[in-house]
Amino acid sequence: MFFMTLLGLALLDSLSTGTLVVPLIFLAQPRFQVRALAFYCLTLGLFYTALGALLLLGIEAITWNHPIFSPQGRYWIQLILGAILFAYGVLSPSPDSRASEIKWRTRLEKVTNPRAAIFIALLAGVLEAATMLPYLAAISMLNTWDSTIITKLIVLMGYCLIMFIPAVTLLVIRRLASSWITPKLDHFVSLATRNADGAILWIAAIIGFLMARQAYTEIF
Repeated sequence: MFFMTLLGLALLDSLSTGTLVVPLIFLAQPRFQVRALAFYCLTLGLFYTALGALLLLGIEAITWNHPIFSPQGRYWIQLILGAILFAYGVLSPSPDSRASEIKWRTRLEKVTNPRAAIFIALLAGVLEAATMLPYLAAISMLNTWDSTIITKLIVLMGYCLIMFIPAVTLLVIRRLASSWITPKLDHFVSLATRNADGAILWIAAIIGFLMARQAYTEIF
């Protein structure tokens, strides 16, 4: 059940703006370059792997030095975070998906080389990190998982690989069936943007509820 939940969270993360919408915009460009998209995905994947590792190592260090972060204390933190996520998902207004699509299309117009793609990947990572709710929930689950830090880091790397399965799949289709998929890419971009932005709220509510319920069960 633990790994199935992580798999579900990783697949949700694979539908975010950074992991799906931006790669789709890359693929929809007339002068599409495989190297640029490859460097983008590699950089963003390494960014999330490094961020997750820092969070896990930092949490481990804090747990070692401060009794307040005992297993019981961690579940209280998870309960509070779950309640906050649930409130965020229920009470926040719907985002403007059209404005988000235009913003990312404008940023990617001049991306024609790997160096620019790396910059865009880092920008996407920084802008999205705080709103990657499934990712943050996965880090919380890994933190409370009774295992070694090495095992947690290995699972984290697998998680980040799964995040890019849809983007890599679309890249393969673009290469093998370009004439069929290219005319549809602009529509896919709009659809993915609308779903990615709108889904953040209901995903937040669901994940927040599940996190809070699990923590409540462990505490009481």
